[in-house]
Amino acid sequence: MYSQDYDERNILGWNCCYVNKYGEGPGRAWWQFEVYPYVKSTGIFACPDVSNPVFVGQTESDAQAGNPFPPSDSSYRYESGIALNWFMPAGGTPAGNAEGTYASDAGWWGRGQPGSNEGLSDADVQAPSERIVLLETNNAVVGGPSPELATVGVCGLTMQGWVNGNCGSYFGYARHNGTMNVSFYDGHSHAYHMNAIPEIDFDLKAPDITMSPGQKWGE
Repeated sequence: MYSQDYDERNILGWNCCYVNKYGEGPGRAWWQFEVYPYVKSTGIFACPDVSNPVFVGQTESDAQAGNPFPPSDSSYRYESGIALNWFMPAGGTPAGNAEGTYASDAGWWGRGQPGSNEGLSDADVQAPSERIVLLETNNAVVGGPSPELATVGVCGLTMQGWVNGNCGSYFGYARHNGTMNVSFYDGHSHAYHMNAIPEIDFDLKAPDITMSPGQKWGE
């Protein structure tokens, strides 16, 4: 619905800068803020097995939530167990980083100023049934491996580091009998063991090829 309204371009991973309804900010508004007007419910952003979802800026203030991120960082941030895939290839790899080499915690989705829409386009996604949009985390708003961030020392966020839990369960969490739910660009979902997901499935701009779990992508 969002992409139909914005010329087949998607939500941004985060946008800047907003003062939330509690007067906190200005800070980043994460991807859930962009979708909220279409769903009009915070509950849809929460895994039912998360006992204490937090919807900073929407149902509670940053101060009420005890949010570790100050309003100057995030004025709207829903930490509720469901995250946006933030994959970005490491700079300089053949997989490429067409946006330039920088550490982006929005991944391929892009980021921008209020009113802008630089988000991933439908045309960028060549294999929609194989590319991941959402996954489960403990409480992070973004998740999965991100080789670009790994190059600047963020928890070793290579595929193997992600599977091994180098960042704890913050950026990926198998809470359902050892599996995690993953949603794909074409709208279907699947439960996986974390080490059974090929890295290429996280790269939204990857060509229409498949790879086995454990195979290196973009090197």
